[in-house]
Amino acid sequence: MSLSSKSVFLAFIVSFCLLVNDVFTQDAHFSQFYSTPVVTNPAFTGAVNGDFRVSGVYRSQWFTVLNKPDQSFNTFAFNFDTRFDFQNKIIAKDFVGVGVYFYHNEAGINEFTTNTIALSGAYHKALDWDSRKFLTVGLQVGVLQNNVNVGNFNFADEFDGIDQFSIPTNETLPTNDYTVFDLNLGLLYTNQFSKRGSYYLSGNINHINRPNLTFYIDAIEVQMNRKYGLQFGGEFAQGRTNAWLPRLTYSKQGQHQELVLGTNYKVQMMGYADSKFYLGLWGRVVTDRYDTLHSDAVIGFVGMEYNGFQFGFSYDMALEDYFDTVDNRGTFEVTLGYISGQEAKGVICPTF
Repeated sequence: MSLSSKSVFLAFIVSFCLLVNDVFTQDAHFSQFYSTPVVTNPAFTGAVNGDFRVSGVYRSQWFTVLNKPDQSFNTFAFNFDTRFDFQNKIIAKDFVGVGVYFYHNEAGINEFTTNTIALSGAYHKALDWDSRKFLTVGLQVGVLQNNVNVGNFNFADEFDGIDQFSIPTNETLPTNDYTVFDLNLGLLYTNQFSKRGSYYLSGNINHINRPNLTFYIDAIEVQMNRKYGLQFGGEFAQGRTNAWLPRLTYSKQGQHQELVLGTNYKVQMMGYADSKFYLGLWGRVVTDRYDTLHSDAVIGFVGMEYNGFQFGFSYDMALEDYFDTVDNRGTFEVTLGYISGQEAKGVICPTF
């Protein structure tokens, strides 16, 4: 296939997908979902053992399929959140979390981009006097903006009859961007049952208002599917310093379902109280648009923590036979985070 033919083919695929609900009305996912909890569920806002939390994640996918890194599927997310404790004696154990997150996803040669910015708030209600159990409700209000670079599209009337698409097109194209309102809701229960043992259970509904995602805003309605999610995680001590950190997240959006589960293992660095090393192994199972269940990827993780700073790297090894044609090269993620003033504040803080 020539370069010009590839451009026509890719332009057609993106144009078609803009009108297909099952493709562009789905959210991108992260393998290290536990590293940016506010992006996963608004109820995690303020659930931090410290003054504030800053975290970010970068994901690069399919660059070997398109053969060019700048044409791959790249996703970036950033969140900041903090907590405010009450001074009133009646509700002294309760606290409020506030935060903000930004999300950017760019897909393929035609630079189909999605940007989301949202304000997040949560109320954490203590269920006992020892601040070991909390029930939390969280809310996110934001805007979602989609954009596509129509300059990279090629149409039949642009072909010069030889090998270039240099003739101006007569196609009538819609506006190349639009912005819609978005609303997410989350619920969280945490229980610290011992000094070094805890777990959480949470659920969320994203895109409650089902925003309309189409560039033909006045002619076509393509409502975004609501996303339903469940999360579970915990920390279970092994020995005096080490711990297992199992996690699970399930999501359903339209016909697509996804389950990611596994565990990280935390090792306290001897002689360095503020230093920790993490290793993890995970698996992802998905259903496609035909409701077929299959194993999607095996995920390896390595992470470091020092004095409140966190760094993580994960690699998704795809299990589908299709990816064997590109040397089974998968997807990688990099995460960076920082928790200021870490201290025991009586709430579970999701981390590596």
